[in-house]
Amino acid sequence: MKEFWKKLPGYRRMAVLELYLVYFALGVAVILIGSTLPSLREANGLSYGQSGNLLSIQSVGFLLVGLVTGAAVLKLGIHKAYVGTVAFLPIGLFMLVRGGSFFFLAAAMFLVGLAKGAITDYNNRVISDYAEGEAGPINSLHIFFAIGACLAPFLALLLTGIFPERGWLYALAVAGILALVAVIAGVFVKMDLTAPAADTASGAADTSLAFFAEPLFLWTLLMGICDQALESSLMGWLTTYYLESGIVSEQVSQLTTSLLWFAFLVGRIICMIIAMKWKPEKMLLIMGCGTAVFMILLTISMNAPLLLISTIGLGLCLSGVYGTAVSNASGVFSKYSSAMGLYVTIAGIGGAAAPAAIGWLSDAFSVRVGFYVLVVMAALLTFAVIMNMLLLRKQKHA
Repeated sequence: MKEFWKKLPGYRRMAVLELYLVYFALGVAVILIGSTLPSLREANGLSYGQSGNLLSIQSVGFLLVGLVTGAAVLKLGIHKAYVGTVAFLPIGLFMLVRGGSFFFLAAAMFLVGLAKGAITDYNNRVISDYAEGEAGPINSLHIFFAIGACLAPFLALLLTGIFPERGWLYALAVAGILALVAVIAGVFVKMDLTAPAADTASGAADTSLAFFAEPLFLWTLLMGICDQALESSLMGWLTTYYLESGIVSEQVSQLTTSLLWFAFLVGRIICMIIAMKWKPEKMLLIMGCGTAVFMILLTISMNAPLLLISTIGLGLCLSGVYGTAVSNASGVFSKYSSAMGLYVTIAGIGGAAAPAAIGWLSDAFSVRVGFYVLVVMAALLTFAVIMNMLLLRKQKHA
């Protein structure tokens, strides 16, 4: 990292600091939405199904923006494209603070989703360009998102303690102000790219879809769908699940997302260490089976200690699934240049559909029954990692 900072000219150092600030603000905003979802639902008279639809609409925005980010950079340049899309974040947050009909809130969540997708694209694009292959700067960028994610529930808890009725609303407002500060700061930094962005929509990339005939890709894709369904749903619904269970207090419920993100951080560090000695398929087998065990424990738990242990276990097991799954099929992704884009998009469908399904089942039955959707996804993940292991063993001995 020291060498990275030394070789950067001053204006690029300011740009990197801006990326850190925006990622921190995004971490606060996205996790805070899940943490305050029960209050948002109650204040605006939403059903569980509508709440789940809001989370899914955010995921849809995240998916759709990826279709235009490359073209926007080519047409507007990285700086204008970046500032223009980051601005969706404070707009969406302030719309949530204002409240209103389901359709108004849906528009707000769609804007937040667009901003989340664009920030993820542009921030990683810029810092990867500046880092010139060095992994440290990219990891540091993601640490700032995780810090924001860990702090967000504490912000909600603090303001709710001071303002019992409207504290959650003030927490969203603080997140909106933080995002607005990041946008304003972004206007005044100079941001560039060493190499022009590639426009995959232009047809320059290989558009062959032959990878869909590769069993390794299909099992990896199923892993990605299950992982995104589990992560997205837990981030959005876990606080509500804890609260509605009645097993723990409202204060403890607010802290569950922080606990989950802390487990994610620890899990990713562990994955980085063991990846040097273990093959991806072995890591995936352990993480997939562990996810299923802890997901079942979460849904049957009737006491606070077991709930907390299940949450930590899920964070540790899920933390490395997505990245390890990509490594698992690295040969396929190297062979077919269009495979990664379609993998990300299709896997993201799990993150868009699962939260809505939980909401519908929660309306019809209960939140606990809604979480059975995640038990099914965890079971599918376990099936996928086992079949993946058998496939690779068969290929090795062929």
